[in-house]
Amino acid sequence: IPFDGTMNVVPNTKINISFSDPIDTTSVTTSGNIKLYSLNNAGTATLANSSATLDTSQKIAIITPQTALTAGKYRVVVTGALKSATGIFMGDPGASQNTSSYEVFKSHFEVGANTAADNTKPTVKGTWPATNATGIAVNPGALNIQFSEGMDPTTVNATTITLKKGTSQVTGNVNYDPMSNSATFS
Repeated sequence: IPFDGTMNVVPNTKINISFSDPIDTTSVTTSGNIKLYSLNNAGTATLANSSATLDTSQKIAIITPQTALTAGKYRVVVTGALKSATGIFMGDPGASQNTSSYEVFKSHFEVGANTAADNTKPTVKGTWPATNATGIAVNPGALNIQFSEGMDPTTVNATTITLKKGTSQVTGNVNYDPMSNSATFS
């Protein structure tokens, strides 16, 4: 997020990339296999000053620009040298695609010229079950929280989202989905 082709992205955005499996931390943080480029009018790419980290599930990579992005076009790239936590490369080693120069994923977005930084605090749009709901099954499955905007995945966890029965905290797992701006507690 932002999705491929999104326009008028705010300049202080963080870019989230979701993966199907946990990702090896060192292949993200030390190897530069997730990259952000700024593009000029001719389409020439220049590596933007940013860092990439993983959330606690290791399934969401967060690209954080070192400064606010300026108006213009940007490209996000994931290279074939990125690998899962179990050591499987994104690119096919047999076809020499497991390198930091082979691009297995690309996405583009544009920061708007008149787009202001997002300084509005997020809110909870809704929950399931709803607040003060009654008659909920003993084991309802996952509980859901919908946010008003994208959240920093590193801040959505079992410390910041808790469930209590009376005054006792219920143990569980918290997962964040940046595609739907929602969290589940299970």
